[in-house]
Amino acid sequence: SGGEKQRVALARALATKPRLLLLDEPVSALDEDTRDSLCRQLKQVQQATGTTTVHVCHNFAEMMTVADRVGVIHQGEIIQVGTPEEVLRRPRNTFVAGFVQAGNLLDAEVQAGGEWLRLVCRGGFEFRIHRQAAVPERPTVRFVVRPESIRLEADRPADMPEGTTFLQGRVSHVTHLGPVVQVTVSCDNDLQLLASLGKREYDTGAWQVDHHVHAAVAPQDVHVLED
Repeated sequence: SGGEKQRVALARALATKPRLLLLDEPVSALDEDTRDSLCRQLKQVQQATGTTTVHVCHNFAEMMTVADRVGVIHQGEIIQVGTPEEVLRRPRNTFVAGFVQAGNLLDAEVQAGGEWLRLVCRGGFEFRIHRQAAVPERPTVRFVVRPESIRLEADRPADMPEGTTFLQGRVSHVTHLGPVVQVTVSCDNDLQLLASLGKREYDTGAWQVDHHVHAAVAPQDVHVLED
């Protein structure tokens, strides 16, 4: 099988005890289950041998499985370096946000408001970030909110931090992805938010299509891009 061939090739490469190992899309031709299994094994082998490994891939999930540090390259230039979690939660620009499947990409005007900066989107929807957050000095910005950072409730949640944005909307679409369920919430003025729920959380809530829900976004989950 393709997976066995890749395992044999890796064993041969490691037999020479290299100081540096370059893996150029080693699992790209495999089916999803085999790819996931081999990625976990690659990570275990790398940790056991301590061999510095450069793993080239174009797959976000693969990156999260195998990497300790990530360098995102676009048009021949390294545009962001960090841990997988840093790149996932704090993408530098629109390209990186697309690569890590940031989910909610919104444009807004920046307005000052006390200790908060207000990001005002089309239709007047307002998200807040702390003044100390890194924000480009221009009147309009683009920001991301990851789907798993959006909290959905039947009623407005009362235990959210100061500065939280609360929105009301209607569930317009539901996509089941195994252990994860993606819920699209349509608010007024064509604003749509994509939220991600665990299967158990979805099954115990009222998130079916046409149900009305409250969405909450905490300030720390709003990230402004550089471009």
